[in-house]
Amino acid sequence: MHKTPKILIVDDELMVHIILDQLIKSYGFDPLKASNCEEAEQQAEEHRPELILLDILIPGTDSLALLESFINNPKLKNSRIIVVTGSNDLNIIGNYIDAGADDYILKPFHATLLKTRLIHALDSLKQSQQIENVQTILDEATRKLEEAVEASAEYSEQLSHDLNNVLLGVGMSSQLLRPDTKKQST
Repeated sequence: MHKTPKILIVDDELMVHIILDQLIKSYGFDPLKASNCEEAEQQAEEHRPELILLDILIPGTDSLALLESFINNPKLKNSRIIVVTGSNDLNIIGNYIDAGADDYILKPFHATLLKTRLIHALDSLKQSQQIENVQTILDEATRKLEEAVEASAEYSEQLSHDLNNVLLGVGMSSQLLRPDTKKQST
């Protein structure tokens, strides 16, 4: 069963919520909304969205601290975060990218660019999950191979020991069966 990606919109502006809600629904995704830090943390914790659109300027909220709490939440390790801002100050945007945001979108946003960025972020998430799955399979295969090599080494050692005992026994038996040439010459 295919799961519809959830996208959490964290913005204090009602109009932004309305626009993003409609656009996200039209792209086939499931929008969630929060207008402050507490709502955002509650929604993120409860729904574990694949993508979070985080407005940089939310009155009364330190959105950089909120970003860091999202990043440090193990339940959100498979979420992507895109910061949304009306500011074109690249230093501020850079601070958010340095703190762990995956991308940014400038307001007012263009619907086509928004859709492209959302799809790109979700594709990136899917690829990361596939890489994690492959890594898990490789780790398990490596563990089994190491166990097989260890068992093979133990088997080889035991086989070598057993063959050595057999050869030693054959050698000793052949000495007993060999006529004593010293006694015959006298």
